[in-house]
Amino acid sequence: MHIWTEWKISLLFFLFFLTTALDGQDTTGVASPFIPVPKKAAIYGLSIPGGGQFYNRRWWKVPLALGAYGGMAYVIDFNQNIYRRLSTAYQLSLKNEPHEFSNIQGFDSNTLRNLRDTYDKRTQMSYVGMFFVHALVAMEAFVDAHLLNFDIDEQLALEIKPQYIPQIFPPGVGISAIYTF
Repeated sequence: MHIWTEWKISLLFFLFFLTTALDGQDTTGVASPFIPVPKKAAIYGLSIPGGGQFYNRRWWKVPLALGAYGGMAYVIDFNQNIYRRLSTAYQLSLKNEPHEFSNIQGFDSNTLRNLRDTYDKRTQMSYVGMFFVHALVAMEAFVDAHLLNFDIDEQLALEIKPQYIPQIFPPGVGISAIYTF
């Protein structure tokens, strides 16, 4: 590499890390609390598996999100492998050649075709499930970012108690709910 190219790359890295370090400094000396932006959490959640949970600083949720993705990937792989095996066996049975399921009673061409189609449908539904897992993980990050800003105060109270109502005829009994904030 040319000496000027190495120098330019070194200068770019230095400037990048310098601007990053200067941008993160707080002149007051008091660290402000992290307040996540729900839109960013959703975008990170849609971009990177578990990215929204990581952005919200909910570290313990990242393995759960990745586990959901891994579980769906396993289901897709499982159904796809069986589909391929059944498809190969079906093609061989149409040619009257021996296949993996030749020695099993009742596995004729129609049965193999029906099973192949069933596992094809399961594979397709597994892909739909992966989409729903992805959407659910992103929505969870979005909702969690909203709820991190939710004010939980000691003075919030809901009191439910029975009440005697003498103003009506005949006097009655009811339930009163008092919400204080």
